[in-house]
Amino acid sequence: MPIIFPPNIFCSISQASKQGVALCMWVRALDLYTKIFKSIEPKRIKLLQAESELAELMTALREETDRVAHTENSIAGVQADLQEKTRRRASVEESIKQTGVRLERARVLAYSLEEESKHWRQLLAGVKERQRVLVGEAVVAAVVAAYGCGRPEGERAEALKRFGGKYV
Repeated sequence: MPIIFPPNIFCSISQASKQGVALCMWVRALDLYTKIFKSIEPKRIKLLQAESELAELMTALREETDRVAHTENSIAGVQADLQEKTRRRASVEESIKQTGVRLERARVLAYSLEEESKHWRQLLAGVKERQRVLVGEAVVAAVVAAYGCGRPEGERAEALKRFGGKYV
């Protein structure tokens, strides 16, 4: 790169013209600006490209963050549902256990009631049998009382046989 003005030129120009020194300084500053601009321009382009990529990546990151947040919300909902179903399951298992205990008690009670029912049926059958023969026994007792008091033993036994066979 050519040197536009040698460094000692300002002294010789300043003796001739002040406007010439100002013009030389302006040209030299312009040359320096051009050199700096040429060295910075690729870096500025890379910066713009990097900022563009950053903006795209930030957009993608926001989308992924939103998707992750939605997924986390879904997971939280599923976990809450799981906890509720676990509570309900425990409640149902407890209910099943209580129902099993109650069924066992009901079986014992049903067996006891069945035995009690058999006992009462037997008693009722005895009572019915007694009712069936009650009238006959009353008649026999009346006959014995009426005819048996003044009759000999043989006649009483004969009367009991005759009336007892029909009513008892």
